[in-house]
Amino acid sequence: MYNVKKIIPTSSSKNLTCPARVVLKEVIKFPDYKIESNTNYEKKKWSKMIRDDMCYGNIRPERRIYYHLPPSDLHLHTVLTKLGKAVVYTDSLSSLYLLLSRHPRSSTSLVHTIQTALHLTNEGWEIAFQCVPSHAGIRGNEVADSAARMALTDVNTTPFPLPLSAAKRLIPRVCRSTWNNTLGDALRITSMGQYRSDSSPQPWIRKKSRVLDVTLTRLRLGHTTLTAHLHRLRLSPDPHCPWCMNFLETIEHFLLQCPHFHSHRVVLQSQLLALNVTTFDLPTLLAAAGVPPSRQHAVIRLTCAFLRKTGQLPRL
Repeated sequence: MYNVKKIIPTSSSKNLTCPARVVLKEVIKFPDYKIESNTNYEKKKWSKMIRDDMCYGNIRPERRIYYHLPPSDLHLHTVLTKLGKAVVYTDSLSSLYLLLSRHPRSSTSLVHTIQTALHLTNEGWEIAFQCVPSHAGIRGNEVADSAARMALTDVNTTPFPLPLSAAKRLIPRVCRSTWNNTLGDALRITSMGQYRSDSSPQPWIRKKSRVLDVTLTRLRLGHTTLTAHLHRLRLSPDPHCPWCMNFLETIEHFLLQCPHFHSHRVVLQSQLLALNVTTFDLPTLLAAAGVPPSRQHAVIRLTCAFLRKTGQLPRL
């Protein structure tokens, strides 16, 4: 799915009698969301999925900007002295957005300096901006990367003052990065390490049922009232499954192996296959790991339905 938005900037110095226009077209694509049939039902269903994923931050859109520059013969009542042409290649869409903004929110001094230099277009220069994919083996892009690295090593680089607005955005970003590094190291030595690796929003948060919230969290942490865990805490004399007798009642056994819940498990597997989810393990059932964002919430809902049908919520 994609959304197209045309951006037509105007200027107070624009000659209103001139038909020339610089047209910018922004295309936002959602590659993980594909409508199977062009019906109102499908459109509403996938639109709801996109809105839900936007709320949880699980969506990864692709943004592209296309430019259409008018030919010089369209400039009426304007004297043009053609001095030359220039094409600026970049792989940074954020930089293009800043250059197009009248009130940039970051790198203000640098952006204003570049915007001032770009007024050369009023003196006969034709300057075009082209966005190219990064790290794609394109020769021009590799040359630009080399030039950027040379600029960073230049001892004569002039530092620009950091605006307060940029500092305010940078501080929480650094704090989150530091927290994620610390959290990742801590998670790797716990059972939660197979379900999450950082503090980013997860598809299992903000469920409507507190009982299911608590149950899913216990299963991910490994702290349940199943007999195997209680036996480790010396709270139960027998660690075995009450139905199998010869197998420890672990989380893996309860969710993936116990024949007592085989019929419910078969239904769950068939429902997951209908969502094109072929893996059947703890990270998939408890965290929707490896599942596209558009189907993560559906997987968690199916797991919750399975837990209800087993009738074992009080024991978890």
